[in-house]
This record gives sequence, C-alpha cells and structure tokens, in this order.
Amino acid sequence: MKKTIPLVALLVGVHILLLGSFSASAAQDRNISEQVTFLYYSDIEEAGRFYESILGFEPTFELYWVKIYKTNQGAAV
Repeated sequence: MKKTIPLVALLVGVHILLLGSFSASAAQDRNISEQVTFLYYSDIEEAGRFYESILGFEPTFELYWVKIYKTNQGAAV
C-alpha cells in the first residue's frame, strides 16, 4: 500500500520551510525599507471616504477590493 501525504500537510510544511528561510535572512539583513499595514473593512467605500476626507490621504493604488494610502516615507495603510 502506497502512503500519501495530505495536500494540506504538504502546504503547511512548505509554508513553514519558506517562513523559516525568510525569518533567518530577515534577521541577518534587518533592512526593511517599506511596509504596508492592511486593515479590513466591511464597507471599503466608507473607509476610503474617511482616509481621504478626514485624514487627507490620497490613494496610491486602488482596485475594487483594496485601496492603499501612503501615510509616511516607506509606510502605507
């Protein structure tokens, strides 16, 4: 009888392997130049109005499901 590894277990193993590799190299490099923080909203249009009207941000990237606003040098939300 041939043993098979479930696809989920395989994907989790690959994810852990890749994350471990990334973490090791990131720890050595420690030179992160940019970051994007994702916040999730049930009404993206209302959230967009808040970021644009109240906070004064302009979108730097938009699709129907995501809007990205630059908040500072190298940072976005």
